[in-house]
Parts: sequence; C-alpha cells; structure tokens
Amino acid sequence: MPRKLFVHPFVTGAIAAYVNASPINTQGQRREGLRENIVETKKFVAKDGGGLSFYVSGPCIRRMLRETLYEYYDWERSPVTVVAKEGQKQIAPEAVEFPLEDEDDETKVMAAITAHTEGNPFIYADDDLFGYFIPQKKEGARLRRAPFRLNSARSLPQAGVVFREQRTMSGHLMDGGRGKRKSGEIFHPILYEVEVPTGPVSFIFALSLKNAGVFTCGKGGEVTEEMYKAAKAAGLIEKETAWGVNGKQVWLTKEERLQRIRDILEALSELNGGANQTRHLNDFRPRAIVAAVIDGGQALLQDSFIPSGDPFKPVNIRLEFLVNRLKQYIKPFPCMGGSAHQNGVSMAGIFYRHPGNGKCVFIADCDFIHNKDEVRKAVESDPILKEIVSFEEDVREVLERCCEIATHLIEQNIPW
Repeated sequence: MPRKLFVHPFVTGAIAAYVNASPINTQGQRREGLRENIVETKKFVAKDGGGLSFYVSGPCIRRMLRETLYEYYDWERSPVTVVAKEGQKQIAPEAVEFPLEDEDDETKVMAAITAHTEGNPFIYADDDLFGYFIPQKKEGARLRRAPFRLNSARSLPQAGVVFREQRTMSGHLMDGGRGKRKSGEIFHPILYEVEVPTGPVSFIFALSLKNAGVFTCGKGGEVTEEMYKAAKAAGLIEKETAWGVNGKQVWLTKEERLQRIRDILEALSELNGGANQTRHLNDFRPRAIVAAVIDGGQALLQDSFIPSGDPFKPVNIRLEFLVNRLKQYIKPFPCMGGSAHQNGVSMAGIFYRHPGNGKCVFIADCDFIHNKDEVRKAVESDPILKEIVSFEEDVREVLERCCEIATHLIEQNIPW
C-alpha cells in the first residue's frame, strides 16, 4: 500500500534553552548524616559515577506553559476537583485530619488523594490541549490524550554543571534523625544545601492539528452528552460525524481551534516560571529552535542541538544530522493519487509547505547558536535544502511561520 499523505499534521520542533545557576525544578530533600536539608536538582547520574546531566521535567515545562497562557493569554483555568479515599470509601479531602499519627500515615493518605480538572474542552482550552483523566465509576472514565506534547529538557551532553550552594536556615537536630517538635526542645541554626544546575538544555514538542479542538462524545468518549448539548446550543460546534456505538465526533469552530493553536505556539516562545525564582531568578524562554509542520507524530528534529563549548553561544546545530534527516524525509513518498497537492496545500516529502514562500523547515537565526553561519552556508549551497529551509529572526518568528501553515491547513479542511 502506498503511504498516505495529508492524514495527521503536527507542528513539531526542537528547542534549546538555558538554565543559569537556577534550581527551577528540584526533586525534594535528601538526608546526609546529620544534615536534613539538601535540596537536589533533577538529574541523571551514570552508574560508574563518571557522567551527570540535569533536566527540567516535562510536567514542570507544561506548568510554566499553562501559567503563561493563564496570565498573558486570558485562558480560563479548568476548575480542579480533589478527591480522597479512605480504604475503598471516597471521602471529602477536608475530612482528612492532620497531623496524622506518623509520617507513614500521611504518606498513605496523600497517595490516596487525587485531583482532576473539570474535563470540559468546549469551554476550557487547557482541557482541550493538555488533556485530562476523569475517573467515574458509573459513567466510565473519561480520558483525553493531550494534543500538545513535550518531553523533559535535558542538559546537552558534557555541558551541564551541578554545584552545591550552602545557606543557613533555622532547623533542628535530634539524635541524627527527624523527630518531632517537643516542648523544651532546643533548636539550632543549621546549614542547608541546594544543588544548582547551569548549562544549555534541549527538549522537543509536538502539537496535533488533527486533534486540537476535536472531541468524541458517547460511551468511552471524551465529553459528556450534557457538555455536547450545551456547546451545540452555544454555537461552539462546526461539524459532527458518527463515532463508535451511537456516539459522535465533534469539531469546534475553525475560529476557536485556530485561536487556541495560535495562543499555545505564541506562549511557547515566552515561557516563564519555575521553582526558586526568588533566590535563583532564571530566564527559561526558548533561545533557539528548529521547527516544521509534518505529516505524522514522529519527533524528527530530536537531537538537533549539541553543546558548542562557547559560554556565550552555547549550542551548535548538528549540521550533518539535520541535513541527512531532512533529505531522508523530503523524498517524495508514493502517495494516494500520486500527487503531493490537495485543496491548495503542497507538501515536500512528509513536510507541509508554507502557503507564502513554500518553505518547510524553519530555523531561528540567533546568536545563541555558535555555528549559525556554517549552517546557513551549507543550506544556501545545497539546491535541495535551499528550497525548503528558511532562516527566521527569532524563536517567535519560527513559531509564527508554523502557525501560518497550521492556519492554512485548517482553513483548507486538512485534516477534516
């Protein structure tokens, strides 16, 4: 069977950022001897102790992105419901009495407390693009897989540094253990330590244009019948088709779908937030990017960045890797009808072309990239790459070009 095209477009790319002496994502405290307060950063350590790299977790980046959307793009937060269980019995969280008898009891209860959003993607854009899981016994659980996906931002090989910063805080020492505060207990000021990472990091993202603003309703669906009826009465639905057993698949209006896609791509260019910003302020906004709109969910541009060794221009684009990867997937696939054109949309291999300049792959031409001149020279001297690669001023411009392709696809009903 020939490979189909125009099936499942994704906006995808690799992003490089910088963590500048800031523990923006820690994994809690660890004891060492009598010192209780050692706050570790999240990191990978080789078994032989010879290698170390730190990372900023995917959930942490998602939280930064959510907060950016709430604060600067007026996204409304989906209400959160907290549920606690006592054995097999569901109880109200406020009915749990604290403090408990010991730490083990508290750990068990906290593990039994769950939270979920309202799960109404018609109203709340965060439920739409970040997904949700709503546990329900009678109606059955409602699960929406997130159209927007990303991974952890890991420090580039041999470029991440983690050092410990010592500070003083009011704490207590009791026989080398935690113990509990008791009447007459003597407290002493003690040192605590924070692991502070520094270095360039890279992560990948993907946004499904086929699933953004598209929901299933019915048994095992993502939205309830009541939500569907309310959305239809409010004029939020543009189209619906049959789905499953007596179910339906529904599309938000094109205007609303496009607005959500534009918002999240713009917000991605100006991430802000993270832990410990009072003492360790850090700018985590993306500094460099390689992005495209492709047909399929593969992370084709993963591993596009490597460390350069230059402290002021800390990353290089892996030129040989990128050239080979683009040429591999730019080759025409035998597709249905033998053409890479449909409804005014053109493709080069599995890459969607920009409706204006016909380019497919976009690179931020920024000073954060040490070998940017070498990359530009290689692209301009190659007749194939010259036709598909475009250099943009910054990360925002790259994401705007991808957004323009996404807008063209949805306006031309691809996918539909």
